[in-house]
Amino acid sequence: LVAMNKIDEAKNHLREFGQKYPEYMNEMLLAEANLNQELGENQQALDLFGKLISYYPDNQFYFLRRAGLLLDLDRISEALSLYSSLAKKFPKDATVLNAFGYTLTNYSKDYKRASRLIKRAIRLEPDNPAIIDSFGWVLYRMGKYENALDALFRAYELFKDPEIAAHIVEVLWKIDRNDEAKEILTEAESLFSDSIYIENMRDKLLN
Repeated sequence: LVAMNKIDEAKNHLREFGQKYPEYMNEMLLAEANLNQELGENQQALDLFGKLISYYPDNQFYFLRRAGLLLDLDRISEALSLYSSLAKKFPKDATVLNAFGYTLTNYSKDYKRASRLIKRAIRLEPDNPAIIDSFGWVLYRMGKYENALDALFRAYELFKDPEIAAHIVEVLWKIDRNDEAKEILTEAESLFSDSIYIENMRDKLLN
C-alpha cells in the first residue's frame, strides 16, 4: 500500500488489524510509528511512541525509541529529560544506562555523570562492545586519551563496527598518531564502505 502511495489505507490497515487482534496492538502501533518516521511525520511518530509508553510502561524499548527520535529532531533537553527518567525507572538496565551516558557525553559536558552511568552499565554487561565503546568515548571527552584508546580498541576487537572505528580514528588523530589513524580509517572504509560514520570522519580529517 505504501509503495502504491496509499498511505492512509496503509495506516488504516495497521489500526484495524490491531483492533481486531489486540494481542498484536503494540506491534501495529510500532509499525505505524516507524512508517510515520519514514514519511517524515515525526510528531505523529512521537505521539504513537507516547501511546506505546502509556500502554506498556514497563517496556523500555518504546521509551528509548521516543528519546532517540527527540534527539534526531534536536529536541535535546526533552531527550535528556526522558533518558534521566528512564535511568531512574530502569536502574539495572545496561542498555538504558549506556544510552543515557552516551547521550550525555555527546550533548552535554556532564562527563562525570556520563562516566558513572556507563560504568554502572559495564558492571551489568562487562563484555558488551557498545558499552565499552561508550566508556572509551567519555574518557576521550575527559581528556584521558590513552585510557580511551584502550577501551575503544577492546570494543573494536569484540565487534567490528564503523562507529567504534570512527571513534578510534578521532582519538588517534587528536594525539597526533596520524599514520595509525589513517591506517584504521582505510581499513574501516574497506569494511564499511557505506557507513556515514566513516564518511564523516574522512571529511573531518581532510578538512
